[in-house]
Amino acid sequence: MLARSLVVGLVALAAAGGSTAGADRIRPCSHDELGDLIVGFVGAFNAGRSARLDALFARDDGDGDVLTPSFQWYSTGKPGERIGEAAENRATLIPYFRRRHAKHERLRVLVSQGRGENTDAYADFAFTLVRTADDARRPLTLQGKGAAICTTRRNTIAVWSM
Repeated sequence: MLARSLVVGLVALAAAGGSTAGADRIRPCSHDELGDLIVGFVGAFNAGRSARLDALFARDDGDGDVLTPSFQWYSTGKPGERIGEAAENRATLIPYFRRRHAKHERLRVLVSQGRGENTDAYADFAFTLVRTADDARRPLTLQGKGAAICTTRRNTIAVWSM
């Protein structure tokens, strides 16, 4: 019975076009793509474009495995500190961005460097930026790093840490 169910399922999958030929596949990121992600994030963040920010960050697959390409964390120090378990919670990311936008937080990229080297499906990048906000005493120059996931369909940020 199990063998019959398996055959029926495979036939149904094939009939429905269940081929992996059109599947979204991970691929190496180019330097330009990594730069575009950094600039795209900063632009969407500064403009308070929640839907765009949501699209720029990878989804969390919920398995807790860093080797599975998915959202890992967004972390930052004060003001608006987001560290530890809070940084790893994808569900609170967009509300966090909204709160920071309400504090008039803005980012300005000074330098970005996309290495483009994929390690376990992640491409590393680094940046230096200036961060200002109503709750910051002065503009802060911060160095940060991140990781992106580039696929045949879209590129997303999995890690952002500053």
